[in-house]
Amino acid sequence: MNVLFVGQGLTFRMFYSLRRHLSRYVQLEKTVFYISDSACYAEWCRDNPEMESFPVL
Repeated sequence: MNVLFVGQGLTFRMFYSLRRHLSRYVQLEKTVFYISDSACYAEWCRDNPEMESFPVL
């Protein structure tokens, strides 16, 4: 299953948690995040470096 999450501000934190939860039950082949707030994303990546392994638009 492929998943595309679209959000702004800190909503991607909820999507990231949802992705982790879904991956327990469904095989996720590709996950892409579309994040409109680059400052929030940069801050999140400093604390969660695994986030940079996902494609971000």
